[in-house]
Amino acid sequence: MFEVNLFAAVDLTQRLTPFMVERGSGLVVNVASIASKVTLPWFTLYSASKAALEAFTQGLRMELASTGVGAMLVCPGYVRTNFQAAVLGGRPPAKLAAGKRFSSTAEAVARAVADGIAGDARTVMTPAVGWALVAASRLAPGLVDARLRAMMEAAGDE
Repeated sequence: MFEVNLFAAVDLTQRLTPFMVERGSGLVVNVASIASKVTLPWFTLYSASKAALEAFTQGLRMELASTGVGAMLVCPGYVRTNFQAAVLGGRPPAKLAAGKRFSSTAEAVARAVADGIAGDARTVMTPAVGWALVAASRLAPGLVDARLRAMMEAAGDE
């Protein structure tokens, strides 16, 4: 999981950013997840790998600040794709996976990324309601942890 979600991005960044720096422009766009900001107990390793990618992107942004090259983090929530069918570890609770309120399509994520690039965003959260979960986890971490844990435990009863 870390090979794909972190180390591949680091390797590509190390290979490509020297050319961007030489040109004096460019943007590294790393796709993390809302799980990089709020750990999901049914995806602990996934959350950890995406949190590491977030930290890498933030550090990269600061390292490259004077070069004309930027770094943007994309944090999609649940995206309706075949990802869940192929995931190697963990499954989201069925009610969450079936829910449409906090999910996006790949097309909506692509539009959000394009808007983020055009708007010089540091972080793109899609759907934007994901920011509410991030805020709640910062303001009331115990409450959010308890709710996520309850969702996970309820999924075990299904």
